[in-house]
Amino acid sequence: TVLDPRCKLDWYKTVGVSDAVIKGNKKSLALLWTKCYKQSSSVAMESENETRGFDLVADQMRHVNTDKYDELRAYLSFPVVDSTKVKDVLVWWKENETNFPELSRMARDYLAVSGTGVPIERAFSFGTDLLKPKTMSMTAETIRKRFCLKAWLKYKNADFKASKMRSIGKYMAGCNNVDDKSA
Repeated sequence: TVLDPRCKLDWYKTVGVSDAVIKGNKKSLALLWTKCYKQSSSVAMESENETRGFDLVADQMRHVNTDKYDELRAYLSFPVVDSTKVKDVLVWWKENETNFPELSRMARDYLAVSGTGVPIERAFSFGTDLLKPKTMSMTAETIRKRFCLKAWLKYKNADFKASKMRSIGKYMAGCNNVDDKSA
């Protein structure tokens, strides 16, 4: 929730979470950030030195600036983003990747994971309606076809209706091969 720019820590306050829980969650986030995602200044400087060449003064100044800057702290210091302007949080992180390169990687890792399995469970919840004790001996292919037919009928797929009519017409014309275009 903290990595959602529309919520950050403000969401916890809005729903009435205690300050102790907010502080604990912020501490856990900071620990995970530091341990797994925050790039150390020495690693960042080594990679920059390899690509740019070595400049002692620039290196010293980068070292000072890199040690003081923390992406997570900077991100949290900005106000919450207006939810009417951000529809897809992952797109927001992609657009702000230049400002928060390591934090955007962390956000993508966590925000890309579905919080629930409901959509996929809903898609197959009608399985008990299709698989009765009398039909349990059907092959996997037959079950797959029944699931597809049920889904297509449920969502009233116009292409399915047209295909069904062509198949019926071919069957009535005596064509055994459904893919036969001659009928």
